[in-house]
Parts: sequence; C-alpha cells; structure tokens
Amino acid sequence: FEACGGELVIGRTSMPEDAVGWMDCRGRRPYPESPWIGLKCHFRNLSLHADLEMHLGPGSYVGLAPVEDGWINVCGLFPRLSASQKRGPDLFIEHLQRQGFSNLAQRLDRSLCNPESFQAVAGLRLGEQEKSRDQSCPIGDRSRMICPFTGNGMSMAFESAACAIDPVLRYSAGELTWSACTDVVQKTLRRRHRLRCTTAIALQNLIVQEKWQNALRCLSHLSPQLLRSFFHLTR
Repeated sequence: FEACGGELVIGRTSMPEDAVGWMDCRGRRPYPESPWIGLKCHFRNLSLHADLEMHLGPGSYVGLAPVEDGWINVCGLFPRLSASQKRGPDLFIEHLQRQGFSNLAQRLDRSLCNPESFQAVAGLRLGEQEKSRDQSCPIGDRSRMICPFTGNGMSMAFESAACAIDPVLRYSAGELTWSACTDVVQKTLRRRHRLRCTTAIALQNLIVQEKWQNALRCLSHLSPQLLRSFFHLTR
C-alpha cells in the first residue's frame, strides 16, 4: 500500500476535521450503554476436548482454541458485572464463576496463564454501527460488527476492505466525488454483511438463554447439519 504511494496512519484515535479521503479502520465505536464485556486471555498446559470448545452459560458464552507456541486462546462474552474489584485474569475467572462456568474456571486455575495476553473490551454495539460524524469512510468493525461467537469478524474486515478498493480507485481517478465513493462503499457493505449480522444477532439472542441452550445441545447431536446451516448463514 505504501509502496504504491498510500499513507498509512496508525495509533491515531481521531480523524482530521473534514476527513475527506480517509478510510476509518479504527475498530468498533464505543457504546457506553452496552451491557456486554468481552474478555480474552491465553493459557498453557490446558487440555482441550476438541479443536474448538464452545461453552454456553446464562447470558454468556466462551470459546477455546489453540494459537501459537502451545497457548490456548480463551475468549468470552459476558454481561458486565456491576461490582467487581478484580483486574486482569482474575476478572476473567470471576466472570466465569459468576456465570456458571465453574468447571472451566477450575481448569483455567490449574493451567498456566499469560497475564500480558489479557484483554477486556466493553461498550460493544453489535450489528450496524452509528454513522460517522465526520466525512470518513468506515470499514471493518467501524461499519458493522458481527457477534463474536461466529468467529467471522476479521474475515469481514478484510472483505470490507476489498469492497472499498474499486470505489476508492475511482475516487482517486476523479471519477467519483468522495461523498459518492463513501455511499457506494456503505451500500456494498450493507448488501454483503447485513444478512449475516442480523442472523448472528438473532442466534446470539437464543444461545444466551438457558432454555434454548439445552435445545441446541440436543439438536447438535440429532442433526449436525443444522449447525452447519447456521454456520453458513453467518458467512
């Protein structure tokens, strides 16, 4: 990108005053009213029961998957706790225990944790994000954020960048105004991603409810094809 004459700006949290000609790739928009918190940490000496483990609890879910150098990435989406003094991995364990993941919490307690890998993200707004107040063109999570359980957020970010290439090239060549360029990009992203995000939110509303979790467990054993169908609807 830079070899072709592009300017890549990193570590910046604000846009220029007019932001004309700027692509906004800063990730999700903060949404203080959100009830959700996302937690992530890496653990070692942790045996997995499958290549990907998915744990469901009241109002929450947790995924475990291997990453580099023998570490296991553990991610969870939880309701925010109103009164917690814990920090770092201890906060993760507390959320697991409060949300009914006691067996998983014990497994993590017996494993080796990498505290530097801990990440917490609050203020999540799933689905289409609020419109920009400036004239930048949002892509990736800045445009639309899919539910974490789908594992498709990074793919969508690359897809949205690919969708923006042609309109941005036409803008650079003087064939489109910046306003027309951003309209084309957003309409393309809406057409490409709206169904999968809407489906994911509907599915998440079901899987965080205990009565539907039991039904999903039964259906997954009786009809594995059903889960594959849900998977394809979020792609």
